[in-house]
Amino acid sequence: MNNYYIRCLESDRPALYAAAVALGLLTPLTDGAGYVSARPDFVWDEIGPIYRPAGATTTDEAGNEIPIMTPLSDANGNPYWHCNAYAGFSVGELAAAATDPAVSQAISDIPRFFLTDASGAAIAPAHPARVLAQ
Repeated sequence: MNNYYIRCLESDRPALYAAAVALGLLTPLTDGAGYVSARPDFVWDEIGPIYRPAGATTTDEAGNEIPIMTPLSDANGNPYWHCNAYAGFSVGELAAAATDPAVSQAISDIPRFFLTDASGAAIAPAHPARVLAQ
């Protein structure tokens, strides 16, 4: 099983979905309310924003201090959206063989859609927000 940890800006989600549909990984729901896996050997696990403590706290009516949370964001404060994908095949190989422009554009800018190291290669987070039991 290949694990993929997707991270993109909310504004990049339409391009991500277009590439996933073009690859035959996702199918849009007929009511337009989202997407489902198009293959039995592919799992799409949407997580959404991931929050961390902002460094400040607030107090609830019982007097308990509660950390104020903020979403993980880029340098401009735009929140990231997260998703995990699990595939019984190489999505990279599938994408490399694709001819659809949506796929070509997506794979030409890996840091736009994945957490990356200093060289721009996709990497797994040190502590994934959620993992699939295998």
